Amino acid sequence: MRILILDDDVNYRGPVAKMYRVRGHDVVDVTHSTPAKEAIAEGPAFDLIISDYNFGGFDPKNGVEIITELRELTGADTRYVICSAVRRAVPEWATFVDKGDIECLIALAGDARVTS
Repeated sequence: MRILILDDDVNYRGPVAKMYRVRGHDVVDVTHSTPAKEAIAEGPAFDLIISDYNFGGFDPKNGVEIITELRELTGADTRYVICSAVRRAVPEWATFVDKGDIECLIALAGDARVTS
C-alpha cells in the first residue's frame, strides 16, 4: 500500500511512518499541503492519506480543508483519515463523513471517534 502522511509534528509523523514502513508499505511523510501536492503530482497514486487536523504555522489550512483539496488531485480509490486531539474539530468533520468526503476521522485523547 502507498501511504501519504501529513503532520507538522515530527514526533508523530516519524513513528507512524516508520510503523507503516516496517510493515512493508511505501510511505511518504510531509509537513503540510504544498509538499503533499508535490508528492501526489509525482505519482504513483496513494492508497491512503493520513492527515493531522491542525498544522500550526506550517499551513494556514486545517486537515479537512487540505484533504478536500487533495481529493481533487487523487484517484477515486484513495482513502482518507484525519487525526486530531482538537475536540472542536469533530462537528466539522462529521459533515464531511456524512457527505462521503472523508473515510475516517479520529479525535485523540478519548474525545470521540467518528467513522463511516
